[in-house]
Amino acid sequence: MKEVRKAVQVAKYVVNRYRPQVRMSDLVILSPYREQRIKITELLTGAYADIQVTTITKSQGSEWDYVIISLVRSLKRDDIDPEPSLSWLRDHLGFVTE
Repeated sequence: MKEVRKAVQVAKYVVNRYRPQVRMSDLVILSPYREQRIKITELLTGAYADIQVTTITKSQGSEWDYVIISLVRSLKRDDIDPEPSLSWLRDHLGFVTE
């Protein structure tokens, strides 16, 4: 959750500090993980709801002037296998294992 809060904090700072040159539509927060995107979106409410948050895959073909990347996996520490099998890696890390 710390990474989620930091990504939101940076986005809010950029919009507030550089307004009106930087509009919310100029900025995106990208994450390779759907759950991370959902958590970030939940924190960007009210005046900041227009900041786009999407996954890296869904952003293909789009352009923004300012990009914040949030890379932390949402998997709980207890669920991390210290010696993961290939199937565990595919199930939990997806395309990152390629």
